[in-house]
Amino acid sequence: MYYITSRDQLIAELSSRASKRAEIRASVSSFIQNQYGIEDLFGILDRFFSGIGSGEPHAILARQVASISTEDLSFTVGAKALGLSPLTIPFGRDSYTSRNHDKLHRVKIPWTSWSKKGNLIIEYERATRMTNAEIEGSPLDRIEVPFCGNLVSYHANLRELVTGERPNFDVSSLYVDFLRASSKKPEFVFREHNGREMRTRPDHGLILDRDRPPASWYYVLYLSWFIDGSLILFETYDNPLSEVIHAKSLFEDTVRKIVDGTGIAPLIVKIPHLSMDMLYCNRHILRDGKTALLKLSKTAQSLDTTDTVSFFRHLADQVIGYR
Repeated sequence: MYYITSRDQLIAELSSRASKRAEIRASVSSFIQNQYGIEDLFGILDRFFSGIGSGEPHAILARQVASISTEDLSFTVGAKALGLSPLTIPFGRDSYTSRNHDKLHRVKIPWTSWSKKGNLIIEYERATRMTNAEIEGSPLDRIEVPFCGNLVSYHANLRELVTGERPNFDVSSLYVDFLRASSKKPEFVFREHNGREMRTRPDHGLILDRDRPPASWYYVLYLSWFIDGSLILFETYDNPLSEVIHAKSLFEDTVRKIVDGTGIAPLIVKIPHLSMDMLYCNRHILRDGKTALLKLSKTAQSLDTTDTVSFFRHLADQVIGYR
């Protein structure tokens, strides 16, 4: 019910939903209007994603900071091998917390390389001169990185060097659009005060340009993006490194609510959980850039495993072992 776990299952679901897209969109739109008072869900989504063009469905990896970690690159080459267009959607206005292992290691980067004797070397490099205490609770795009602007831009630069593409779809502004379009706004939003995000009750429902809704409000809305088959989420909530103890139950409850309201589940392809080695950044790949990505893509094309978790885990091992 919760995940797509094989290539064949994914192909069948995409084919089925493509033939019924207008009907599915009507059902989802009605559901979201009832839940949020948003009258033009897909109009807002289509305008935001207008730059990606039409054609094949787009695979989505939703991480607050898009980079060149093991997970980032195995997703990129794996999605292409599945016949999808990979798309990363950063969330730069989300706040930093060292309790989140993904966010922590976008700041304290675990760079890897291989010695001449074939030993894995891990060297940690801090992206910012600011301490964790200084940046705790700060929006990610407010964390300064010397000569690179902010943390999100720094990692976008790394990604562009390797993939030739720069993440352009930061969903921070999309959530503001949804907040403003909703007649059933949350009781509070996260708003910047002196460089930190704080819970704030909007005066007369006024939403500022950098406001962020709480996850408890937007989660149903977010997973509803992945129902009609144009966008497919690549994710797992079976994650022992998650700082949110109830993330899995929240996910499952949300999917059940969507199914009850629309009759159809979001398209979520299951990938490996976010173990520490999925956060590594390989210096050899950064050195070789697009050449490295081409070699990894050839490996992805040659794999015949149908299980999605095994497929992406194998690609992750190839990214880690590249030299």
